[in-house]
Amino acid sequence: MKNLKFKGIVLYSKDYKENDKILTLFTLEYGLLYAKLVGVKKPNAKLKIIKDVFCFADFEAVSKSDFITITSAEVIETFHDITSDIDKYYTGCNIIKILRAVCFESQPNQVLFVETLKCLKYLSSKNVDNRIIEIKFYLKIFEALGYQLSLKKCSICGDNFINKRYYSIDEGAIVCYSCKNKNSFEISNLCHSVLRLIAECDYEKLHSLKLNNEALIEALNFIMQIYKDKIK
Repeated sequence: MKNLKFKGIVLYSKDYKENDKILTLFTLEYGLLYAKLVGVKKPNAKLKIIKDVFCFADFEAVSKSDFITITSAEVIETFHDITSDIDKYYTGCNIIKILRAVCFESQPNQVLFVETLKCLKYLSSKNVDNRIIEIKFYLKIFEALGYQLSLKKCSICGDNFINKRYYSIDEGAIVCYSCKNKNSFEISNLCHSVLRLIAECDYEKLHSLKLNNEALIEALNFIMQIYKDKIK
């Protein structure tokens, strides 16, 4: 039996037997981790506060054979405001879906863990457009996984963007007119500007961005499509 201590964010909670649950956790120390909560569905269970999605806590657990059982936890943040707002909750669920797709067991990613906490913190804030936060998170996902988009210069020739710019499906990158090919499609100037502004803005200052609604929708649709192309 091995004792474990780790910081983790609850990504998923599944019923197990009559009173237990299995949690999917994104942890700082171990990457994706699955752990059992024993008796947590009982009315007076001490650990029932940590069974909810988005909960961020310090965990202690024991590992026996191939199973990890949580023995104690200290909640750091519940991000309750996300679950009380339908739009924030929908965005939060998208973020969790992404994490469950890109995180793996025994593969910690400190950069991504910190970015996830920043994202959830500002998503729970009431003065930031959810779509801006979601675009920011997609961009940070690409960066953390080594797929960072070049938004200032053409990814192939390195020239600054002057007029039109395109997304090359073959290259998985944004390129200039001279470097585009038949498997490229144009990105509008407004969409590109939205991506650059969000990428260059710290989370703490996202609330100050005043962005065109149509361009924001286009940018979110674009970045979601890129995610689908890159993370298969």
